[in-house]
Amino acid sequence: MTTILLISEDYVKTNSGLDNNVYGKFLMPAIKEAQEMGLQPILGTGLYRTILGMVAEGTIIDEGNSDYRNLLDTYIQPYLLYKTIANVIPMVGTKLANIGTVVTENEHVVNLSKADRDYLIQQNVYKADFYCDLMQRYLRKNGSLYPEMDCDCEGYCPNLETSESSGLWLGGAMNPSKKY
Repeated sequence: MTTILLISEDYVKTNSGLDNNVYGKFLMPAIKEAQEMGLQPILGTGLYRTILGMVAEGTIIDEGNSDYRNLLDTYIQPYLLYKTIANVIPMVGTKLANIGTVVTENEHVVNLSKADRDYLIQQNVYKADFYCDLMQRYLRKNGSLYPEMDCDCEGYCPNLETSESSGLWLGGAMNPSKKY
């Protein structure tokens, strides 16, 4: 099964402070987790699958799909950027091995403390939450452009009312049966 990514390794490295030598074996799972575990519950499974399909088929750039392209470029990709970085921070510099979980040390490089690493993760989660909120606000106002947001499929219904990482209610009607 082919994995469809909505952002690339190059996008992450170009638009963040992530070093160019971070391996794809760290970034690919972090991007995939950000999409499946973070983005899908926000968009709902129907809209999520539609966008994945358009990207896979190359039709996201078609003129008739400009609303989907706008959603991808303006809201989804910035969200995924910071969610991916938050996901990748614990992976880099840490290795799961037969002897346990280990960190690499070099006499010229000093690893961050756990507190500093946690702070860095939290800063990126904060940025991801910001873009999550922008996306939710946009979808609440423009939900009619995306008929896949009707929650008739198996999977997640769109979450347009809470912060993705904290679960805090951000306002709006608290009616779980409401369709956008």
